[in-house]
Amino acid sequence: MNLTLIRPSELVTDSANALTTPPVGVAYLAAYLREHGHAVRVIDGVGEGIFHYSELLDPRFGIRLHGLSIPAMLGRIEPDYAQVVGVSCMFSQDWPMVRTLIAQIRARFPDATIICGGEHITAMPEHALRDCPAINFCVLREGEATLLELVEQLGNLDASSEAAFDSIPGLAYLDPTGGYVETPPRARILDLDAIPHPAWDLVPIEAYLSSGSGFGVSKGRNMPVVASRGCPYSCTFCSNREMWGGRWRARDPVKVVDEIEQYHRLYAAKNFDFYDLTMIVRKDWIMHFCEELERRRLDITYQLPSGTRSEAIDEEVAAALKRTGCCHIVYAPESGSRQTLERVNKRIDLDRAVRSMHAAVRAGTFVKMNMVIGFPGETHGDILQTWRLLMKTAWIGVQDVFVYTFTPYPGTVLFDDLTRAGRIPPIGDDFFYSLTSYIKLAHAVSYADRISSRALALYRFASLLLFYSASFAFHPERVFRVVRNLLCRRADTRVEQFLRSLLRPSASNTHGLVLARRSGPTEGLVPGYRTTSRKSLAVQPSEAARR
Repeated sequence: MNLTLIRPSELVTDSANALTTPPVGVAYLAAYLREHGHAVRVIDGVGEGIFHYSELLDPRFGIRLHGLSIPAMLGRIEPDYAQVVGVSCMFSQDWPMVRTLIAQIRARFPDATIICGGEHITAMPEHALRDCPAINFCVLREGEATLLELVEQLGNLDASSEAAFDSIPGLAYLDPTGGYVETPPRARILDLDAIPHPAWDLVPIEAYLSSGSGFGVSKGRNMPVVASRGCPYSCTFCSNREMWGGRWRARDPVKVVDEIEQYHRLYAAKNFDFYDLTMIVRKDWIMHFCEELERRRLDITYQLPSGTRSEAIDEEVAAALKRTGCCHIVYAPESGSRQTLERVNKRIDLDRAVRSMHAAVRAGTFVKMNMVIGFPGETHGDILQTWRLLMKTAWIGVQDVFVYTFTPYPGTVLFDDLTRAGRIPPIGDDFFYSLTSYIKLAHAVSYADRISSRALALYRFASLLLFYSASFAFHPERVFRVVRNLLCRRADTRVEQFLRSLLRPSASNTHGLVLARRSGPTEGLVPGYRTTSRKSLAVQPSEAARR
């Protein structure tokens, strides 16, 4: 079969720079299909339009499209590779744009089989199928084996025949009568090392490398690596259990280092961002990984930017991580209130987490915390407990924090609970766009009965002000490091990276390009929203972006 896999452009807010990352999931799917004999093309809406932003002018949401326009993505589909078109939708706020893209693919290629997958599709498969009738199939959860079996089944069918797909696990579709069909879940892939490395040759990877894009703090040429899949925990605000079944599987640490060494040689990559949900679960695994890195003496750095657990990081592990190039770790205690943590089933020992963060700081690693306020049932007193944790971690030397407001994401236990309680607004485009509120500093939607939305937004701002004021007061030498790094155009922490973005020649654009507004609407983005397009006057990133 000839296939096209699409990572669509993404919707981002106008109050924060886009976190531009290569399409790891799509690259894995492409490699898996290609290894089994299928011809694959990849369209990466973000990577192929990495410096392009279009603004949605609706003032309620302040959302802009990052990447190629929908007509541009559509124009990149080669007719010879339109037998099967797979479209990824990872984040629920992107759904209105993805739906429009799929509808236009159907109009252009009426005979194509259109398959959709990703975390949003796994969370809301029936909604996706009914909201976008152009979709033929939804692939749920871990996609490689299901997509391959589906594609091979499609290839074996006579054009005029009707076939039952209910024998393929991990699939959802509407039958000819309009009935919803969801087959049993597919068993997780146990041997992750049997999956080929992502097909980066099909993706504009150099666009990401040369622009310094990545998941962590930018260190130049950043490459993504996945060492494990899933997470053994069941936090009620996370979609992990719906997507991965609550099971953590890790690759052979030697083979992970093989992949790092390969990218270091092929792409001159200097920094590696681990995209794992929870990379550090077992101490023996991470120590084996560090020993292998140390043995090969690779001149690299690496980061754990997604929010790791603290249980396995003690003094010994922290020293090994730093010694082998780990320069940045993100912890995710989420809250300083033990009552809140119990309500959201976040199984963490806060005292142990603080000791772990302190060990990482003493080892010389930059540490960031992710915190969430406004969980259902949370009180003003719970947030004061979070402030206490912020002060304690500022004192021990944690360098960064970001405070999110709780957002009920589809596929989570809390989303289902709030839906049953009538607290979730009607599921439509406004709901999906509202999910971006977790990142917008001036906007919050409170699902905590005792805390208003306005108070929640003020708590977020006050939390950040409290932490950074305390951090610089307790560690005044950091002021000189920040000034030095800004003068040298480098960043060791998230706050320094943010300040660098403000000082670039064009602060409103993530990569510092000189941009001009083109008059007139951009058609085909999302119905009902006027847009303008920003078009680059330069084909290369600015000098500031390269650095």
